[in-house]
Amino acid sequence: MANSNVITINLFADNAWVSKEITARTVGQLRVELNIPSDAAVMVGSTQRTDSHELQEGDNVAYALSNKTGGFDTYLVALERKELEFVIKLHQARG
Repeated sequence: MANSNVITINLFADNAWVSKEITARTVGQLRVELNIPSDAAVMVGSTQRTDSHELQEGDNVAYALSNKTGGFDTYLVALERKELEFVIKLHQARG
């Protein structure tokens, strides 16, 4: 039986997407669960989010430390590529 306390997010880590099961329900809880520093910026989808933002099954999530440059640019390009690949697969499935 599936654990109803767990959701799966797509986490952008080390320049790749990984599927990650988490129990966190907000960005703030995710910081604690994944040891994300409080000064790191967290993006869900293509928007930077506050700690009170609620996470949903399948969310695309990335974070970058304040001393890092270019991290979100790489993430946004990867997010666009992932969404484009999904649209292509959907189109192909429809024939």
